[in-house]
Parts: sequence; C-alpha cells; structure tokens
Amino acid sequence: PQEIVITDPATEELKSTLIYFNQVSRLSPNDVRREYDAARAAFAASPGEANRLRPALVLSLATNPLKDERRAMDLLEPMTKDLRGNYTPLRGLALVTHTLIREQQKLGTSVQALKEKLDALMSLEKPLTERARAEPGVKR
Repeated sequence: PQEIVITDPATEELKSTLIYFNQVSRLSPNDVRREYDAARAAFAASPGEANRLRPALVLSLATNPLKDERRAMDLLEPMTKDLRGNYTPLRGLALVTHTLIREQQKLGTSVQALKEKLDALMSLEKPLTERARAEPGVKR
C-alpha cells in the first residue's frame, strides 16, 4: 500500500518561507545585502504574501547591515490587519514577526534610556571620586 500525502499549499508556502529565513539568517553581511535586493525585486515583480514577507524578514535580521525595523514593519503591516476574515499561515507569521520587531524596538528604547541614566550617574560620580582622592586623610 502506498502512503498518500496531502499537502496544503498554504502550509507548504509557510514551510518554504521558514526554510528561506533559516538560510538567510546564516548568510554573511554581503550575501544578506544581495539577498535583500533579490527579495525586494521579487516583491516588486509579484507582490504576494510570501514575497512581501521575505524582504521584511531580511530587514529584521540583526546581521543585516541594512537592518531597518521601520521598513520591515511597514511591509508587514498590511498582512497583520483583519486576520479573522483573512487568516493564512503566512499572515500569522507576519503578525508574530511584526510583534517581535515592535517589542525589540521597545527594548532598544529602554536600553538607550538606561544608558543615558548610567552616563549621567557616572558624570556625577567622577567629580566626587576626584575630590575624595584630592583630600588628604580621607579613608576610602
């Protein structure tokens, strides 16, 4: 008896996109640039869901010298609206990716604010430390 395998085109498209992301995430920065250009050209030629998602995924990579979270989110935005009536597995992936990028941006903002506070504290500490060293007889 032969095994019958039923494939769902939407699931296959999601699988293909995930494999693509895995491959792109392992590329060198120069190869990532080339891949982004190819993904952008594919989207311009045929603006389907997979072709919209691929350049966004490339733009979201930390190893991408062209990393642009805002542009990635702009590409994903149309896919994340009204999922109840128009859900596809790729739209689900777009929603997860969009949410992760937004959370990453929030963390980046928090890190920057903490760095600024630390810098301010260090600038306050420096004169105090120098004054303590200059005063003879002060125990440290």
